[in-house]
Amino acid sequence: MNDYKLGLAGLRGLAACLVMLSHMALYNMLPSFPILGFGVIGVMLFFVLSGFLMGSLYLSKPANFSSVSGFVNKRFARVYPLYFVVLVLFGTAYGLSGFEIFTHLVFLDGQYVFWTVLVEVKFYGLFIILWLALQGRSERTQFITLLGSGLITRI
Repeated sequence: MNDYKLGLAGLRGLAACLVMLSHMALYNMLPSFPILGFGVIGVMLFFVLSGFLMGSLYLSKPANFSSVSGFVNKRFARVYPLYFVVLVLFGTAYGLSGFEIFTHLVFLDGQYVFWTVLVEVKFYGLFIILWLALQGRSERTQFITLLGSGLITRI
């Protein structure tokens, strides 16, 4: 991994820590001032950096069955196991119904702190579509398209 990508990955980790600290402040585990507002900044920074890193890793590769399925497998392996465990523990602790847990597990619902995972999974699908559509396009066109898609998914 290039030095700048390693630095950006570290910044993404910092963004995740900001979100965690904000949640801890929200539930009175930490003082709320000034931490509480950092969660929103952390989420936005995390998503922007994740999109940039995904683009820099994958857009230069051909969007064929092998590379797209590799992308999907890596995303699934990174997100789903921990999501499953946390969701089941959270659902059990907070008395969610089996149906509520199920709708989260199959990404039909995204309530509580789990809304970000639903957004992330939707972006993965959009990223694959853009990856296929941007084959052979200039880096500038790729950047503008991805930036626009990030703005659209925020609306």
